[in-house]
Amino acid sequence: MASPGRNDARRILSGLRDRLIPLRYDPGTNRRPSPEVSYGPLRKPMTHDRRHDSAGNGWWRSDRSVSLLDSIDALLDDIERLVGQDEQKEALDDAYPIVTGLHALDELCGGVRSARLTLIEADHLAQANALVCTIARTIEYPTLVAVQVVQDATTWILAGETGIPAVLIAHSLLTKDHWSDIASAIGRLGEQGVRLTETATIKGISYLCQVKLPVVLVVQGIERFGPVESVAPALMHLAENTGMAVLATCQPIAHTPDWGLQGCTHISMHTHGLTGRATLVTSNELDPLNVYQAAIEPLVADFR
Repeated sequence: MASPGRNDARRILSGLRDRLIPLRYDPGTNRRPSPEVSYGPLRKPMTHDRRHDSAGNGWWRSDRSVSLLDSIDALLDDIERLVGQDEQKEALDDAYPIVTGLHALDELCGGVRSARLTLIEADHLAQANALVCTIARTIEYPTLVAVQVVQDATTWILAGETGIPAVLIAHSLLTKDHWSDIASAIGRLGEQGVRLTETATIKGISYLCQVKLPVVLVVQGIERFGPVESVAPALMHLAENTGMAVLATCQPIAHTPDWGLQGCTHISMHTHGLTGRATLVTSNELDPLNVYQAAIEPLVADFR
């Protein structure tokens, strides 16, 4: 939320803009606005688009003359831009934790954080799949889950909710009791504000978030979009620009530059063979070194 000082600044800026309009154009006369005046949201002179000026080469440079009113309007634009930057910085500094419903992750680091990427390196695909599908079942916030195949992910989510092995659901090897469990599970899952997508690009995910902004974005296996070293910063940028909490899984990263994961909650998940257990370890500027022992049931993608 903006501080009182910035709220006052926005109110004053709005009042100043309202005073500029009658000075430029009197709606009560038949006089049309000057061709160099625009009454759009930004009210910039139509004779020159200042967006294309480089630093030190402003639209008021020495080889031009502009009216004092246009110059004042431009100054107000710049002040308003700075006020907006301050508000955005304050929002990022106030990133808050969001509980995922995944006990292991919530206990380890308080869940995910708004405007921040949480990156989980997993050495086994099945365990990473279980983590993503469990969050899709348990989270209580509007969430977009980007998976490789929507139908496969839906099968695993249903398996975790019912306790029925995913292979039985996939091949319709179901008993009467199984169908009863599935019917109950569908009722519960239908109340989740979760959407699934198998879009093949980060750009596609960004577009879906613009259409309907979720509180949390979960991305499964980001190496399928390209090198982790380039995909992870793109997701960090998306989180910062939208305020979403972004959680992504990936394979272990062999070599990461020191700057590569700055501004990211980094978690390593080490599995213990096929024993159904994993160790989650995190250490970053927001959370001290922390370790959590998780139990996993790979047959039903249940992570706890």
